Amino acid sequence: MPKKKDYILFYSVKKNEIIFPIKAEKNPLAKDPDKYQFIGGYPAIFGGTREGTVEESLKKEVEQESRGTYELQGNFREFFLEGPLQQKEGYHFYRTTEWIKITDTWPPLTDNSTTAEAEMSRVVTLSLSDFNHLKSETDILNKLI
Repeated sequence: MPKKKDYILFYSVKKNEIIFPIKAEKNPLAKDPDKYQFIGGYPAIFGGTREGTVEESLKKEVEQESRGTYELQGNFREFFLEGPLQQKEGYHFYRTTEWIKITDTWPPLTDNSTTAEAEMSRVVTLSLSDFNHLKSETDILNKLI
């Protein structure tokens, strides 16, 4: 049975923004710290292998991958992608407007940091205005991903 993977996208229509973590080019805490990560240096989405419930897993992934700078607060909805990932078994994508930014400061890694905390190098915020020409929320999400 394949592992289930859950990913979540943070956005805010009210603030007119969408949040993307940027995958670190290399993970200094990985088994091979000199190896380049898949899609290193590019925008990603918080998430990973499900552990526990979907909600527990997403909250943990967001906390780890954002190094505590963001927190999933409440409800989220699944959305469906067009293209190759749509067919990939075990992958689930969610979106939410119920999140908070804890701090503007990206914390450095410490001696107690985990491999998951070193996966991302920073988080960027994009203006949704850049995507106004698209017809729907789903169009925006599909274009970005």
